[in-house]
Amino acid sequence: MQLLLATNNLQKATLHTQYAEERLEETKKVVENGQSGMVGEVIKDYENEVNQATKEIQIAKQKNQNVVPALETLSESAAKQESILKNLAIKSPEVEKEIQPALNISEESHDMAVAELVNITGSSEYNTSITHNSAPIPCNIP
Repeated sequence: MQLLLATNNLQKATLHTQYAEERLEETKKVVENGQSGMVGEVIKDYENEVNQATKEIQIAKQKNQNVVPALETLSESAAKQESILKNLAIKSPEVEKEIQPALNISEESHDMAVAELVNITGSSEYNTSITHNSAPIPCNIP
């Protein structure tokens, strides 16, 4: 419903980013509850939300809207999501295959957001946040 009420692409991008975070929380719960058979379905919803957020930002950019805040939000959110996905893969190797495409999408959206931020602002402060590691990064998931 909120998406229907959003009046511009930046609002839609922000909502899709929030929805992606919610889908990832659902994924964590599904894994924690031992329902690994449902991971594929929930993770696809997560992937769709990340892709939609990225698409809305690109549309807003084409309309010459100030996309910096949305890119910063997406960059921060994607970095956090990467950590969560990597940790899920470590804790539950049986779902690693289903999680990997989502991890790739998260990394790609993060990289795109950082590259756009550097391009738009001319600031190299965003470059320091691109630090992907092919191996999962351990972190604690409560």
